[in-house]
Amino acid sequence: VYPDWRMNQMFVVERHQRALEYDQAPRRPITTSVHTPDEINDAFYDQTYAKAAAFLRMLKYTTNDTIFQQSLVRYLNQNKYVSVVPDVLFAAFEYTISRYKFDFGQGVTVTDFMKQWTEQAGYPMINVSKVNDEFIVTQERCLMDTPDKITDSSKWYIGITYTTESSKNFENFTVATWCKPDMDKCVLSAPRNNGWFIFNIQSTGFYRVNYDTDNWSLLIRQLKETPNEINVINRAQLIDDSFNLARADKLHYSVPLRISSYLKIEEDVLPWYSVINGYAYLIERMRRNDIEYSDLRVRTIKLLECVSNLAGIIYKKTEDQVVEKKNTDHIILTSWNAFSVWACQLNNEMCIQSAFDYYTKWKNGEKIPSDIRDAAFCVGVHITNDTSTWEQMFDLYKTTRSPSEKQSAQTALACTEDDVLLSRYLNYIFEKENGPIRQQDYRDVFTAVSSTPKGLDVLIDFLVENLNEITKKLIDGDDIAIFIYSTCASKAALDSEIDKLKKLKDDPNTPENLRRAFNKCYNQVNNNLYWYNKYHEVVNQNTGCSREYTTTDEPTKITTQQQTTEIFTQTTTETTVTEHTASSTERSTQSSSEKTTLSQGTDST
Repeated sequence: VYPDWRMNQMFVVERHQRALEYDQAPRRPITTSVHTPDEINDAFYDQTYAKAAAFLRMLKYTTNDTIFQQSLVRYLNQNKYVSVVPDVLFAAFEYTISRYKFDFGQGVTVTDFMKQWTEQAGYPMINVSKVNDEFIVTQERCLMDTPDKITDSSKWYIGITYTTESSKNFENFTVATWCKPDMDKCVLSAPRNNGWFIFNIQSTGFYRVNYDTDNWSLLIRQLKETPNEINVINRAQLIDDSFNLARADKLHYSVPLRISSYLKIEEDVLPWYSVINGYAYLIERMRRNDIEYSDLRVRTIKLLECVSNLAGIIYKKTEDQVVEKKNTDHIILTSWNAFSVWACQLNNEMCIQSAFDYYTKWKNGEKIPSDIRDAAFCVGVHITNDTSTWEQMFDLYKTTRSPSEKQSAQTALACTEDDVLLSRYLNYIFEKENGPIRQQDYRDVFTAVSSTPKGLDVLIDFLVENLNEITKKLIDGDDIAIFIYSTCASKAALDSEIDKLKKLKDDPNTPENLRRAFNKCYNQVNNNLYWYNKYHEVVNQNTGCSREYTTTDEPTKITTQQQTTEIFTQTTTETTVTEHTASSTERSTQSSSEKTTLSQGTDST
């Protein structure tokens, strides 16, 4: 309806990439047998629907628009008002494919292809290396690096799409070859030139891609010189894949940190969403460096300053588009909201000052743009940090008839540093139907409170001190307690936080069913500690990005050899780059339009 909203592209960074991140830990497949209410709840985890939508998008690009649409029409018309199983959907596609004489190639059928994805947990990572005039592609399940070292031999039908520096054809979605579950590797012909190559065009496939060190170097060089030579969705993909491959111990952390430095010259909003997600995990984990007077604390501050400066660049670009150039494009307005929240959370001075100015205007009775309201309200509550400001925001939360304004106020109430006010906010849930917080908003409130170190500490104490009241007085009290514990376990970094969570799960007075659930959630604490102990030095050694994150510097043109040296230099002997890369031989339209860049108020091609 509104192609300039670019929902097809935004789907990739808001749903597709989030589903990939969620599913890189052991999960159930999206088609699974269930026998109990608990198993039903487990089957419908947060990202089930996003993952299913990503599978359908993959199927659409593997076929074509006509086959995809007519197959769905047939499926819906034949099965309205009845329950169905996945095979019925696949049969509708098989019929349409046969009718149009469409050939998947290599004897692959829709049912073969899709069942491997829907009935098998997780997703693959492909390793691509170039040897002479051939691409060698292998696959393995993509899993995070954890202390229990999970191994999984699962494989999938993967329709390979790719382009090269010489062709730069990001619109050819025809499958070049199929990597099948029974193949150790698949081989494709490659050009003899030394240019870069990109697999998984426009992230149409639900998998990650790792490259040999030379190709990562060439891609980083391209991004730093002329990023628009690479499709915008694939730019976002390179950021997202590299951060998560580093988490999986398949790529050195210097790669995503170097890739993200190109963003100072990025004029499209899409890749910025990917870097927000990429840095979020690092910043949460590196908070464990927060030991007063230590060298680690200094390095953490350096990382935060680095990311804060980066966030300030995109915040300034989007604000200039809205305020100075009067750009009303939907993607610019929603991005102004997202990037202002991000930059202000990182204490970017420019964002803080601007947001507080807007808050002051609002407090004086002026109307402010709705797309800056989230940041303005949060900054206002945080900076003033007094009871009167908080209560004014709470009154707005209770009385406003605007759902978006209510949401802004609800989040802002968690931005105070006053632990008494935060505790008071949480305790309103015990007023139940007569209270100011609706039951459907409980989880949003807990998540908002947990988003700051002060709030996380208060939320842990709230759970410890009120566990019995939560389980006895609240509807679905056990589920609420488990959600709070899980949220806190995923964010805990300091010993004081971890010790409280450990004591609660080990407390014999904690009900047995909750102890089992808490123990399962506590695995995330162990995984995060494992990550910190293994990777924090590598991240610390690669945070020297202040020089690169400015709005005045011009990108330096360097040779491939210089680039390789810069990217992969390490100061530790514990791990070599070749151990971490595939260097061995074993709120969006199609990206072709690349519309609505931040440097322009009108569409361009």
